[in-house]
Amino acid sequence: MHAGGPLSEELKLRLEAFKKLTVRLGGKFIVHEGQYAQKIAEVLRIKADEVEATQLVIGQSKLGFWEELWKGSVVNRLIRQSRHRDVLIVADYDPNLAL
Repeated sequence: MHAGGPLSEELKLRLEAFKKLTVRLGGKFIVHEGQYAQKIAEVLRIKADEVEATQLVIGQSKLGFWEELWKGSVVNRLIRQSRHRDVLIVADYDPNLAL
């Protein structure tokens, strides 16, 4: 789900790469545009229910500890709402991060 302004060119390229990978692996790739970031977990759950998804693959939150504590965790909300399906959380790729 994308909440906010227009997509940057970088984000469009990343989404296209994710779409190709998803299709190649036999999945269904959907981008839902919404107004409220607070509704992300609910929208994901509803969309997953509509297509009878058994798994969701989502990226980890970029929020810091205090910000996540204040705003709430999308990942935790989604896991709570998706007790009958697997929720796989993948690390966010940062090419500038030194290992």
